[in-house]
Amino acid sequence: MTEFKYLNESKADNALKYWGDFIIKSKKIQYIAVVKKNRFQFCLEIGKQHRETFKINDYIVGKINSLTFIEVKNLYETAPIPIRRLIRRIKNFKSRELLTEKHKKQHFINTIKKTSLFIRSKEVSKFVMDDYDQKKPEHIEFKRNNDFDHISGGNAISFKKNKFGTLGGIFKLKKFPKEFFGISNWHVIALNEICGQQLYLQVKKGNQTSTYEYGNLSWWCRDDLREVGFVHFPNLTSEKVRKKNICGYNHSGKLGSPKINLEVMKCGKTTNCNCDDKKCLKGIIYSANATVKVNSNSRNDNIPFKNQILIKNKKPILDSPFSMDGDSGSIVVNDDYDIVGLLFGKTEGENASTGNDNTFYVANNINNIFNKTFKKPQCIMINKRKETLHSFDLCEFI
Repeated sequence: MTEFKYLNESKADNALKYWGDFIIKSKKIQYIAVVKKNRFQFCLEIGKQHRETFKINDYIVGKINSLTFIEVKNLYETAPIPIRRLIRRIKNFKSRELLTEKHKKQHFINTIKKTSLFIRSKEVSKFVMDDYDQKKPEHIEFKRNNDFDHISGGNAISFKKNKFGTLGGIFKLKKFPKEFFGISNWHVIALNEICGQQLYLQVKKGNQTSTYEYGNLSWWCRDDLREVGFVHFPNLTSEKVRKKNICGYNHSGKLGSPKINLEVMKCGKTTNCNCDDKKCLKGIIYSANATVKVNSNSRNDNIPFKNQILIKNKKPILDSPFSMDGDSGSIVVNDDYDIVGLLFGKTEGENASTGNDNTFYVANNINNIFNKTFKKPQCIMINKRKETLHSFDLCEFI
């Protein structure tokens, strides 16, 4: 039996680059991720739908004819050694004759059918973007001005008055050092994709929750790496920005790198620790590099996202999962309070609330959002004025 295992994480990451794109196309597969097998090895793991069988031999054989020579070559070079041996049985594999001489390809197909290939797997529910928290506070009033005492990470935000997610944090960009921005998810603040649109911010003081018409959608992105939106807060002063989030802790203001088995936490609108960071629920990074299909609640589109972070509950806590509806947009921090991710999805249904072994939460890698050059120039709106940037270079995360 041949397993997709590697001696170091970088080799597993390289294999995911090709095998991930190849395998995730199967309708049965929910994710494929780099995970730690033991102290010395990493491997590729697939998450498949409940009660579904996935035979990688049959899948390879069924798809081989649709692949180009370069695609086959990339799969070959990152495959486990036994698979490489199989492919090398075909003469002149590295020549383009592989795709033109039918008897050579058929020999490969026949050989791989006879080999027992194994890829580590789990049964999981499908991934969905965190739904809004639609519970209305007991005492609420709507205001059109911004006479709040302060705002901070963890406050509720949305483009609708009755469906709220989480404002992950507040930051400044080097290009606009005097302007304040906030970060959340595309599906929380940018679902209708109209930059400049008025947003709604909820601020709690005692038992009173006030909803303010404050902040405008400044930028959004929903591609194969990111599910994110920025909000611009006009005329916001530093005196009204609280450094401690509603969970009662300061993050370091720095970006960190997600790592397997790293302990993490987040400050969400719903699971907010009641201002005591010692009570914040912890999670563990299960994979720092996963290709995950996430279903949008509004579009039912099952989009594959690459280079995502998979998080599990630190313990199988039945009544206290790492994240709940309304926590979308929370920033994920490590034990040094460095920011490593932006939470946006989870496995759906009962799994996501019971905290069992196959419950996962998914987050964008924060390093794919900030200080990274985009393939195309990005248009950001500030005070009804459009600006074009190639990267969002961070000045400070407050």
